[in-house]
Amino acid sequence: MSNSSKAYWTTSIAGVDDLPPCPKDIPEPLYAELMFSQNPYCLACKGEEGDISVFAEVRTRLCDGCALKEFKFWHLNSIKDVDPALVQVVPSTQARLAPNEKNQQEHYHDRAYYPSSYDYQLQKRLDEKLRGLQQGDERNDWLEKKKSEYREIKAHADSCERFWEIQKREEEQRREQIRRSRAAEIEARLGALGWGEELRDSGGFVLRDHDLVEMEHPLTDSEWDQIKGDLEACLYQTRIEIAAQSRERQMGERIRKYIQPAYMECIVAQVPNPIFPLIPEVALMDEFRTVLESVPLDEDILAGAFDDAIAKLPKLVAQWKGSLDDALLDILRQSTTYSGQDLPEDVLWYASSIFKCQGCKAPLSYPTVLAHQCFFSSPLSRWVGRRRSGAESRVKKGLFTDEKSETTTDLVLENYTLYSLWEPGNLLAFHEPAHLHTMSLLDLLGLDRATSYREMLERNPASSKSKDDDLPAMPKGVRLCGWAPNHEFQIYQEFVMRDVFLTDSEDSYKCLCVIKLPKGTPLDGR
Repeated sequence: MSNSSKAYWTTSIAGVDDLPPCPKDIPEPLYAELMFSQNPYCLACKGEEGDISVFAEVRTRLCDGCALKEFKFWHLNSIKDVDPALVQVVPSTQARLAPNEKNQQEHYHDRAYYPSSYDYQLQKRLDEKLRGLQQGDERNDWLEKKKSEYREIKAHADSCERFWEIQKREEEQRREQIRRSRAAEIEARLGALGWGEELRDSGGFVLRDHDLVEMEHPLTDSEWDQIKGDLEACLYQTRIEIAAQSRERQMGERIRKYIQPAYMECIVAQVPNPIFPLIPEVALMDEFRTVLESVPLDEDILAGAFDDAIAKLPKLVAQWKGSLDDALLDILRQSTTYSGQDLPEDVLWYASSIFKCQGCKAPLSYPTVLAHQCFFSSPLSRWVGRRRSGAESRVKKGLFTDEKSETTTDLVLENYTLYSLWEPGNLLAFHEPAHLHTMSLLDLLGLDRATSYREMLERNPASSKSKDDDLPAMPKGVRLCGWAPNHEFQIYQEFVMRDVFLTDSEDSYKCLCVIKLPKGTPLDGR
């Protein structure tokens, strides 16, 4: 390189902020190539495929294949006999070079523990040189010189790494500034077209996530003409969503102002009744729904409009409870046991009226069946979430739709997304084996078949409240063992019978009745 060219390169490099000076052992053009090249290629094989990295300590740029040839771990068989004193003077890297190493998950602390690989060719040359030196001062002086040279190389390599980090951070800031400026320009143009309210109310989420906005180049007039229609379609959908949320909020305010106080008073008046409708179920009863629908949401409801409905609330709650009981009675009527029979009013309270969850297979008595968690497996929050995610998906895709039509049910349920409704569907069935077994058990105990499960538990011989005098007389050959916690209903072949009942306490648990029966005892309840 001529002196004039060298002076030009030196001046140019010196004008770059934070750039370390060019090392003495490489020319300025190569140094500039290593530090700034926009189209990097491997300096060994001249290839451009795959990952190509700069190795600052070796002052070269290599592809993965060439890097694996250039760098080796110290403990490998081919170089393990190299004098260990050279480990302090041979350039190295902690980069992961092999494909299996690259696929390993990296953590912020990995570099502190990941082994270094060393410049293999330089290792061999230095080892040959070291072996040719005499022991003593000549060897020690040479090692000290190489250590000093390596410290300078290491310090310069660290400076290069810091420079690249600064450059990377500044580049990301530059790109982020372009994205922000583009988004601000688009927002200003949309605001001039009358979409300012939608942009403010949506918090900017439509623009923030939209592919047409999240680009890393400034907005041009020609590009604006191309993307304007899609962005307006998104904001039109946002306008519909905002209007829907406003209606839902107004409906919720009505319920909390007019219905909720009466609802709470009714609950307090009927304590300790454990079965009570949820407030969205009350709001959707015809008497309350009619008033909610009669006045537009943006108008005030007249005082006393809900008085008639509130006066009927205890009766409405009783009717609601009756509808649940009727649903359970219908299940009993469909069973082979009760088919074609007139059912007593209190049949649901019988110990033998046992239902089954088809999902978890648990046996259930009344009224526990009305609180079984499997029958609440479709919470309103999931239903609303699906509707919301669908709307957001339409917004992101820029689909232009008509005004949303929401029913009163939609508006009410949107305000109670954490509530679940009792909707057992096909999961609820009558447990005929448990029913027949319980009937046989009652007969063996000498109890009326209309005995409730509460009375059944009170006769538990394992209970501290029971006395020997209260125990029923057992047939010869039958041994009453008592009730104990268990989780199954099963009749064993060795004639050990297990029946399940549920308490009505807050923490419902299953109880086991074990009875030794003589062989041939009927189990069908007849």
